[in-house]
Amino acid sequence: MDTVNYILNRIRFAGYEGPQLHYVMIDEVQDLPHAIVYLLSKVASCGVFYSGDTAQTIAKGVGFRFYDLKKLFNSNFFDSSLTLKAPVIKHLTVNFRSHNNILQLANSIVSSIEILFPKTIDRMKKEISDLPGPKPMILSTSDE
Repeated sequence: MDTVNYILNRIRFAGYEGPQLHYVMIDEVQDLPHAIVYLLSKVASCGVFYSGDTAQTIAKGVGFRFYDLKKLFNSNFFDSSLTLKAPVIKHLTVNFRSHNNILQLANSIVSSIEILFPKTIDRMKKEISDLPGPKPMILSTSDE
C-alpha cells in the first residue's frame, strides 16, 4: 500500500506519466483495496471494467462491496479536485459452468451470509442455470 499511495501522490501532483493504457479489465476486484481500484482507474484513459463476486472475497482485511465502489467514485475520498464517473453495475445471474442444483446449494449459503453478516457482501439476484444435475450430497466418514 505504500507503493500505491506513493504513485497516487505522484499522479495527484505531476499527472500520470506512464504508458498510455486505454482500457483496463480487473477481475476478482473484490480482493483489492479501494486505493488500488482507484489507481487503476486513474491510469486508464478510456475506461475500466471491474468484475468480481463479493461472496468470494479471500483477502483478509478487504471488505469490498460494489455499493461501496459506487460511493467511492461519487465522493472525493481520494482528492477533492479529481472526480471519476461512477461505474455502472450489471448483475450476471446466468451460470454456464455449474448445474442448477449446485447453484441452489451455493445460493442458500450466500443467503445465510446475507442474513447473518448483512454488511459484508452485496445483496444480489441469485444465480441460475438451465443445466439439470443431481442434488449435492453430504458425505461423512468417521475415518480421519
